[in-house]
Amino acid sequence: MVVRALGSWQVVTQLGVGGMGVVYRARHLQTGQEAALKTLTRPSASARRALRREIAALGELDHPGIVSLVDADPDVRDPWYAMELLQGLTLRRTLGALPRAASTWVEGLATGGAETWIEPLPAGPFSRFDDAAMRRLALIAQLAHALGHVHAAGLVHCDLKPDNVLVVRGRAVLVDFGLVSAQRARTDPAALIEGSGVAGTAAYMSPERARGQLYDARADLYALGCLLYEVLSGRPPFLGTSVLTLLRAHMSEPPLPLSERVEDLPAALSELVEGLLQKEPAGRIGHVQRVLHVLDTLGIPIPRAPLPATPPLYQSGLRGRTAALTTLLGEAKSARRGCSRAVWLLGESGSGKSRLAAELVARCKEIIDPIVLVGRCSALATTGTPVPSGIPLEAFVGPLRHAADLACEDPRIAQELAESGSLLVPFVPSLAAVPGLAELPVPQLDRVEAGRARLHRAVVDALSAVAGALPVILILDDLQWADELSVGTLAYLLRSTGDRPWLVVGLLRSEADDTHLEELLGLGTVVDLERLSPGDVGGIVTEMLGQQPPGPLLGWIERHATGNPFFVGECLRAAVADGFLALGSNGRWGFSEPTTGALDARPMPDSVEALISSRLTGLDPHARHVAQASAVLGARAPLELLREVVERPEGLDDALERLDRRAIAHVREHPAGATVSFEHDRLVELAYASLGVEERRELHERCALALDRAAGDPAQLGWHRERAGQQQQARAAYLDAAVAAAQRYALSEAEHSLEQVLRLTDRSDVVAVARIQLLLAERVLLPQARTTDIIAALSRSAAALGDDAPPDVRAHVLLLLGQAQVTRHDEAGLPTLARCLALAEAQDLPGIAAQALSATANEHFRRGDPELGVSLQRCALARLPDDAPLELFLQIRKALARLYMQMARTEECLELLSSILEDYRERGMIAGEASTQGILADTLTIMGRHDEAQAHYEQALTLHRRVGNRVAEARLLNNLGGLYRRTARTEEGFALIERALRMNEALGQHRMVGIGKRAMGLRAMRAGRLEEALQIMCDARRSLEILSDARWCAHMDQAIGRTLRFLRRFDEAADALERACRAYEQLGAKVEHADALLQWVHLAIARGDDPRPWADQIEALADDLGPDAESYVGEALDNARELISCWRSGEPLLLGDFVEWMSDELRGRLEAEARATGAGESATGAPSAPPTGSTDPPPGREGPGDASTDHEPASSEGAGGSQGAAPRLARRALR
Repeated sequence: MVVRALGSWQVVTQLGVGGMGVVYRARHLQTGQEAALKTLTRPSASARRALRREIAALGELDHPGIVSLVDADPDVRDPWYAMELLQGLTLRRTLGALPRAASTWVEGLATGGAETWIEPLPAGPFSRFDDAAMRRLALIAQLAHALGHVHAAGLVHCDLKPDNVLVVRGRAVLVDFGLVSAQRARTDPAALIEGSGVAGTAAYMSPERARGQLYDARADLYALGCLLYEVLSGRPPFLGTSVLTLLRAHMSEPPLPLSERVEDLPAALSELVEGLLQKEPAGRIGHVQRVLHVLDTLGIPIPRAPLPATPPLYQSGLRGRTAALTTLLGEAKSARRGCSRAVWLLGESGSGKSRLAAELVARCKEIIDPIVLVGRCSALATTGTPVPSGIPLEAFVGPLRHAADLACEDPRIAQELAESGSLLVPFVPSLAAVPGLAELPVPQLDRVEAGRARLHRAVVDALSAVAGALPVILILDDLQWADELSVGTLAYLLRSTGDRPWLVVGLLRSEADDTHLEELLGLGTVVDLERLSPGDVGGIVTEMLGQQPPGPLLGWIERHATGNPFFVGECLRAAVADGFLALGSNGRWGFSEPTTGALDARPMPDSVEALISSRLTGLDPHARHVAQASAVLGARAPLELLREVVERPEGLDDALERLDRRAIAHVREHPAGATVSFEHDRLVELAYASLGVEERRELHERCALALDRAAGDPAQLGWHRERAGQQQQARAAYLDAAVAAAQRYALSEAEHSLEQVLRLTDRSDVVAVARIQLLLAERVLLPQARTTDIIAALSRSAAALGDDAPPDVRAHVLLLLGQAQVTRHDEAGLPTLARCLALAEAQDLPGIAAQALSATANEHFRRGDPELGVSLQRCALARLPDDAPLELFLQIRKALARLYMQMARTEECLELLSSILEDYRERGMIAGEASTQGILADTLTIMGRHDEAQAHYEQALTLHRRVGNRVAEARLLNNLGGLYRRTARTEEGFALIERALRMNEALGQHRMVGIGKRAMGLRAMRAGRLEEALQIMCDARRSLEILSDARWCAHMDQAIGRTLRFLRRFDEAADALERACRAYEQLGAKVEHADALLQWVHLAIARGDDPRPWADQIEALADDLGPDAESYVGEALDNARELISCWRSGEPLLLGDFVEWMSDELRGRLEAEARATGAGESATGAPSAPPTGSTDPPPGREGPGDASTDHEPASSEGAGGSQGAAPRLARRALR
């Protein structure tokens, strides 16, 4: 790539090139000033981030011994910067070494360069050559002084070597900050994506960096020791022909003492080099002040300019967390073996969760280099409890942005990411830049359940595209604030990646409410982080100071910090910042007060919060204003947004530098833009609380304006509008947020936003309230089947709306209320729908009238009047106007088709379904076509046309996979498994059902999990493994209990009751059936109640009781419903009478059941137990009538599996009683 100009700089010639960077001699187009201009040779995502770090570091430093930044543009796609053009030689060449073949600017890992090193001092006693030594050591002193400024700014150079030091007119200048790192960032989870891997020059690399461990400024001091060793002896401490040889030497071999290489070397100089080259950072000289002090005592000229008043405090090792780290490493080991794991680190704010996660990454990198992905959730600052930001899928935004960056560089990742990425663009807009993604069609919207499943899978597929077969460590920070989609996606990831080498580490505050994460936490190991012991506190203080602390300091810190690692650091920083604890010119820490008694007498804040707050009060007015504005925007404020909010944007960068120096907040670069991140969440809260009422209102107003211009998140816009006193504008923003969240399947966030809309709505405006309740019911409650909540909300609106209210609102309220009531088997349902129909007809609202008729039709069918149901569905179709939405038209036609199917009017059903299928195909509505194919397959199964049914199931599966509808795919696999069971392919059928069960477990589809487990229970029962069958059935019920689904729990109680009957545990069986009957009575589910009563008939016969009272109850239900010989209740009554007839005539029954269709294994077990109990004579013979209540019914008895593609399984299938899901007419057609 030929570069002619960058910004206002004209390229003159190339000075040097390396692995990632290139440096040009350049001239400014306006001023003519010359500079060295650096940009990238290969602008990858990681290279861009590294160059931006280099620019930020040089921008913070101002020292004659550090190359100066002249100009920069870090925000363009190919960032660049200009620095002062230095005329001089490298330190190596200055001291007489041979020139290197490679460029000074090479980045990456290198052995160190030339075969000939720096020319050694002439042989002989050291003292004879003072002038030569003086010149060399004076350059080292200048370099140490420059490093002091680098370290005081919180930075580590990471590549100190003779080739990165230029000597300009006798002055040493440190250059090439390409590997620069921020000390404080090493424990920030967001920095872990960069890793702590090995990069630099091996001959000068510290042991901790060679191991890939966390490091700080002491890594530079080790490199300075290597450089000093070389300057004095003519060679570095270690030589080697390979990088690996050199790294091993640094990690484990002691260097030959310098005194053995240089004769008569002063002991102080030898001890200085030895102290700098200590393997462990804790034992190493910790500050350049110590280096300068030793050189000064030897008479070496040292710079007299003062070093920064606040020397760096180092990060400590991991203290008091041995058990937690052991757990983490154990789980990581299991994950590497291909068994995904999750660990939740639970601790109070400041307990070291991030530090522990960073240590985990460093330890894992010693074994294998994993893919590290980091996400985080956020909250908005308040004067009370922080409020989650509510950004949908927020926890995965960071990892997905990283995926987008990598996809722009790697065609393989781009190809694998394209399909899933198209679904995720609304959540992570940067994915739109992935090559090939724009050419894909816009994904069709799904129902909420299916849409969420598609999103969950899309996220996992996107992360899988990045990871390939490599191990993954996914770190999610502040998970206690996770939104609903993030929680669901994470649960799916853990359930669906069981065979992958993935480790999820979630960081949670123990003081926050985590009840919404209860199920998620059950999918991993919870590790509680307790407060530290006094010994661990002492260790932290020693390591942060780099030496043993003054004696009284430890007790004082222990009393104030109370074992919290962050508070320990705060106390130490306060002592240093206040000047009470100071680093002397000899490099030793000491008190500025002469007596130890002054420590306790010193006026200190009475709490750690006050101590932290003192950092804010000590700021100048503009820096404090910037901190407060950042806090209003949140713990991680977007830098460009903050620039629009602050009063003097031109002074923002300087103010941020001051905040950085006081360890309050720092700027962090991200792929999607820089953010201002606070060092601790308490700083955010305290900065926000320090605002006056009017100041806070004004800043919220500024934030709202900036968000509005940037088309920011509407929920956050509403938050700021409300706190700015703009109630109506806030209401509108919250309404937009609710609609947007519902479209993204983020129903909890949508519900929360609608609650805010309701809160800001005048309750006397009953029409406005009703409209919001309608939106809540349709977009949030209905997709979650929360019918009780719908009834509660809309009943109030229906009662409040008067005759003068808009008819469409009144009719719509009645429609949704009536639909919810009939779903709950509420007797008020049909009258409500009748009121809705009357109002809709009177006010000419044909669409609502049609929907009311359709709901009424379904309820009449459920109540045992199928003909009326069909008639009403036809009326509903006739009422639809020509301009009715197509989806409504097709919805009612599909409802009619289902009625035809359940009444065994198969030809009419097939004709109608074929017509619907054609409509979907003509309009390219793939999801609708897939759904209809599934219903068609169900119908063909009932008709016994199994080959055709299988073909349609397979077509439907293909279509659902094409649109990514995993929920429907799992249901269809379950149905296809049922078909296989009916066609003597029993094991294949159960294999498919088991596969569907695993999918539904991963998707969190508790209802389908319960149904799938029921099928597995039947499988165990067929094999005569009744105890196992019972356990599986009970597990299935627990899956359904999660949903508080009384109907399906009752179905499972019937199945459990039958299993207990076979186990001769009659009293427990009676309890289970009693629960089922009680639930059906409460639900008004008379059809299912009849099926449960039939189970009572079986049980009564099995235990020798008179079964007729139970049959009489079934007959009473049949009379109540208007018995039809072909209805469900009529079927149950016929079966009960047949059983009683056999019982009266003495025909043999086995435990109250027929034996004809029992498997050989089950029948053998039951007969053996019958003989053992003296009832063997009842185990022979078989009735001529069709048996019921068996474990494996003949073709057609179970209906089309356990569920169709877009509606619930027929209720009696789940009951485990008469087994039949279709009416008797359908079964008769198959006999």
